[in-house]
Amino acid sequence: MVDSATAGQGVKRTVHQPITRAERLPGFALVLLPGLAWLVMAIYAWATCPPPSNTGDPLLDKLAVALTNRLLGSKQTGWLEPALPNEVFSAWESEYADDPRFWMLRYHLTNEAQPAYRIEADGLSLKEPESEYGAPKQTISSIEFLKAARRRKVADSAVLLRLLRYYESVWWHNARPHVDAMSIDWDSYDKSYAQMARTVIDEMYGAEQQTLLDELFTVSLDQALPYYYAGLYETQRGNHAQALDCIAAGNRVASCSALTGFPYDELFTNARNGSFLIDKTVDGAMWLSYEGAPISDWLQLRNDFERAAESAVENEDLKALDNLHEFYCRLGLAEDADIIQVLFTRGQVGSLSKDVLNNWPGTLTESQKAALSELEVKCNQITFAVSQYLGSSGQSLINMPKWQRALWTVEGRLTGSRSTTVWMFEDWYEDRLAEQKVLTGPIKQVIAELARFDYTTLSWEE
Repeated sequence: MVDSATAGQGVKRTVHQPITRAERLPGFALVLLPGLAWLVMAIYAWATCPPPSNTGDPLLDKLAVALTNRLLGSKQTGWLEPALPNEVFSAWESEYADDPRFWMLRYHLTNEAQPAYRIEADGLSLKEPESEYGAPKQTISSIEFLKAARRRKVADSAVLLRLLRYYESVWWHNARPHVDAMSIDWDSYDKSYAQMARTVIDEMYGAEQQTLLDELFTVSLDQALPYYYAGLYETQRGNHAQALDCIAAGNRVASCSALTGFPYDELFTNARNGSFLIDKTVDGAMWLSYEGAPISDWLQLRNDFERAAESAVENEDLKALDNLHEFYCRLGLAEDADIIQVLFTRGQVGSLSKDVLNNWPGTLTESQKAALSELEVKCNQITFAVSQYLGSSGQSLINMPKWQRALWTVEGRLTGSRSTTVWMFEDWYEDRLAEQKVLTGPIKQVIAELARFDYTTLSWEE
């Protein structure tokens, strides 16, 4: 019975009265629902992370396993560098030391190695070691791996070209004090300085440079790029006629590649075919380490070859102009050309046509002027196509359904960013695939049309 004194005050539970099932439910929900959500997201992450495919190539299979374990097994939060510890590569060295691909992988993907552009120009020291997001400090020069390949006599064209570009930066750095001590015509500084620097470099390092260039020619008999580099050095010396001869010789060679080297040459090929070198995640991770084609000192190339172009325009040398035009177009049509290389082609082709229009106004017929003006119109089509691609790239996250974006965000915090890591690298692969579709589609078509222009007649070939 309820005591009359407590009537109307409700039932008060004593210490010994049990909790009802209905009263337990909120507590169970608080405990079980987060755990269930975590389980669902973990299963989802596992389902979206298939194991790497079996490529049939032992080196690639090792790389696939090692990179997959690092990228998908790490609990590191924040940015995860798509690279491997040096000790991993060291363990493979005895087996793959005679494979040039192995040294290129070490060059690009060693976690503790500083990329070449961060190495001090004197070639003797590293810049202050960096450590971002908990990554190991960069205490190894990536160039050392290329030197090792050369010492073992297994360096391919991509290794030698990178070494040549690296040593060039060292030589220019070491020559600068000698040039600065000379008397310089400051009214034509950009022309005289390069020529004087090349003179000093030839005196100090000419034999070493020629040895490297000879090695590059030996392993690249079917490639145009070594001839173009030889032309670059000749135009820096002021030998424009010899430079144009080198360019003409390069144009006669069947293949023109930027010599990006492994693994990027194969990544380019697979991306164009819509396939994978290893799998989508690992391919995307390797793309993130892409430093650009080794012929990437575009400003130096532009300045130096423009001197040869000026010489050809001044002398009204139509054959030389035609060789330069073909050279610029071939770089843009190279199988491993990237966006920057294509823009280099666009800029140089447009600049050359404007130089002729501006310097020969009284000697050109109306049809020749119209043909030269059409070159600029087609160049603008390249600019438009590139701007369209750049405006649409990297949109995967923006266009992703909100539920999927939220799931990946929460799952990343709970499980160590596994599927967010997958998304990031796969999205990067999709961007590179989109880039290749643009480059092999409308842009390459326009550049192929540009290549039809014949400077010897100042008209378009049929």
